[in-house]
Amino acid sequence: MTSDQAFEKKLFRPLKKKLLFAVIIVSTIFTSIVVFFHFNYEYKDEVSNLDKKLQQIKTSTIPAMVSASWQEDRSYLNVQAESLITIKDIEKVTITNADNIPIIIKTNLQESPSDEVRIYRYPLYYNHTYDNGTEYLGYLEIMATTSYIKADLYKRIGFFILAQFVKTFMISWIILLVFHYYINKNLEQILKFIQNFNLNSIDENLLHIERKNKYKDEIDLLEDSINRMVKKIRHLNVEKERKISEQEKKIEMQKVSAINSSKMAALGEMAGGIAHEINNPLTVIHTKTRIMEKMIERGIPDSELFLKNTKSIIGTVDKISNVIQGLKDISKDASNEEKKDTVIRDLLENILNLCEEKIRNHNIDLICDLNAPYFQTHLNCYQIQLSQVFLILLNNSFDALEKRTEKWIKIEASQNKKWYFLHFIDSGEGIDRAIADRMFQPFFTTKDVGKGTGLGLSFAYEVITKHGGEIYYDDHYQNTCFTIKLLLKERKSILVVDDDIDIREAICAYLKLEGYNTIEAQNGKEALEIVKDKKIEFVISDIRMPDGGGLFLLDELRKIDRVIPYVILVTGQADITREEAIKRGALDLLKKPLEMERIVGLIKFIENSYDEFIEV
Repeated sequence: MTSDQAFEKKLFRPLKKKLLFAVIIVSTIFTSIVVFFHFNYEYKDEVSNLDKKLQQIKTSTIPAMVSASWQEDRSYLNVQAESLITIKDIEKVTITNADNIPIIIKTNLQESPSDEVRIYRYPLYYNHTYDNGTEYLGYLEIMATTSYIKADLYKRIGFFILAQFVKTFMISWIILLVFHYYINKNLEQILKFIQNFNLNSIDENLLHIERKNKYKDEIDLLEDSINRMVKKIRHLNVEKERKISEQEKKIEMQKVSAINSSKMAALGEMAGGIAHEINNPLTVIHTKTRIMEKMIERGIPDSELFLKNTKSIIGTVDKISNVIQGLKDISKDASNEEKKDTVIRDLLENILNLCEEKIRNHNIDLICDLNAPYFQTHLNCYQIQLSQVFLILLNNSFDALEKRTEKWIKIEASQNKKWYFLHFIDSGEGIDRAIADRMFQPFFTTKDVGKGTGLGLSFAYEVITKHGGEIYYDDHYQNTCFTIKLLLKERKSILVVDDDIDIREAICAYLKLEGYNTIEAQNGKEALEIVKDKKIEFVISDIRMPDGGGLFLLDELRKIDRVIPYVILVTGQADITREEAIKRGALDLLKKPLEMERIVGLIKFIENSYDEFIEV
């Protein structure tokens, strides 16, 4: 999953989740409003009922209490107070005398009074019948609370909210089921179809939503619209494929024709040099053959001279054969070529043989030391195609130097652990960046009309990209330089074990020339520690050494609980037979003095036979 896809997935929210969220939010808001207004009204109504209840108490109780107070009948007042305190919502009853001193106090309070209290105070007046006067006897104070009212309301609110939650959940669930059946399920089919739909397809795969309905709705209209779009896209794709196919055929034919023309033109330019490369050896062959013919005619029996001339003729024929083979390789169709293990030196040598005479005739110095170490590197490549790229770069340098006074072409190589770099440098003063950015585009050329096709560098770019590498204009050089960057073939690590330092160094030097990584050890014990710490594919070990010889190393390696390297034993004496060595687990037993070609051949055979090393 890409970072963009992960981000989109993070932002994605299904419609059913959004719908559920919306239903819950709307229901919650609506329920909250209803609860607020309804229970606010209920609270006010309950408080009003409390006021009415106490008003009734005033009407029914005060006259009797006035009479009892006048007669100072405290027992009756006490009974009245106790009857009042039993009434719900009344927390305290206080009766005072005429001096407002409490004479009876009844309370249900366990703690200090709450803030939710209402105080009702009723004065006690006795009416005298003889003069219609009144006498103040004290007052009755009733402390009522609304906490019971609120507690009851809160309880009812809780049940109401719970009921609303259950109702909302059930309604939401039913809505989701309906939504899924009528909308979401159909949208999933549409979404799956669109995700799998290939915009470049020419097949008419129409959308078909599986649903049962008698009458058409918006989903059916959407299905019809998508299918009309699919049919239109298919029609456009068929037309596009037809036009592209025709254009591709024309372009491919033009490209192949242009590349072949360019290749033939380059070969034609080299024809003089190639003729010279062939005619000179033919002259040698012809002359030496005539000499031998004359000697036979004159009866001159000089077998040594005959042998010398024969060897010279054979060498000359080989030289002509190499030139012709190089010419055949560079001119053949390499579209179906397979990759092969190749030494860069061999490819360059074939190309330089073809170009050398042409370059020399135009007074261009060719600087390339094919014996340099980096030219001995092995690559897994398309040999013919890579040779054609080398030829294109050399011809481009040749054309660029045509009008210059200082003329030279240099080929250099370098590499790191992963990449191999081949630099084609000439005495030009470099290329403008605007041109360098476009030069690998097809048909772009800076050469005179009729001289360049503009396909050389684009072909080179295609070939190098096919190798998994890069080709680019390298502005790190003062002069004009094109660099080819190729992936190095992974070479195996070989451990060379011998107590003789000269032998170790000689074997390692030879193996490095073949492109292998080498590690040295002077005895079996040291070699065993190296194998445990590093990935070693092959071991070349002498049998006789102090501190553990080859047989000791072979036996100890077999105890390691993992894949172990192949072991090639070498000896200068008859310590053990080849059959015994192989039976003990060795790949082979070789006698000193060593034939390094045989060792390398054995290693390459194993490399080509297996992708990974197996336990001996």
